[in-house]
Amino acid sequence: MTQPNYPPPHDPNAEGWQQQGAYPPAGYPQGGYPPQFYVPPRKTNSLALTSMIVSIVSVAMCPLIGIVGAIMGHKAKGQIRQTGEDGDGMATAGIIIGWIVFGLFMLFIVVYGVIIGIAAANGAFDSSSTY
Repeated sequence: MTQPNYPPPHDPNAEGWQQQGAYPPAGYPQGGYPPQFYVPPRKTNSLALTSMIVSIVSVAMCPLIGIVGAIMGHKAKGQIRQTGEDGDGMATAGIIIGWIVFGLFMLFIVVYGVIIGIAAANGAFDSSSTY
């Protein structure tokens, strides 16, 4: 039985055959690697990469841009569905991180507002109070 692109096995009864070992010599046929096995890598969606980077940077720099990273991630997912590019995981990471950072920032603003409101209701900002 022969495999495609490989020479036929040696016949031990043929003239000139010398027993070298139990297996035929290893290696590929002449000409190197068969070119039909080369598969070029798929392109990564650049918007997905940008979405993930913007969302990660929003954690440390400015939580308001987290929403920008999330929106870019949604746009990247749409492009990936249309073009078949790689980067779906990066777009998903951008969406998740972006919305979490933006949500935590909004929660912080609400809690801060409630604390200021409670302090104002208790007279913490009255000019008649003494220290």
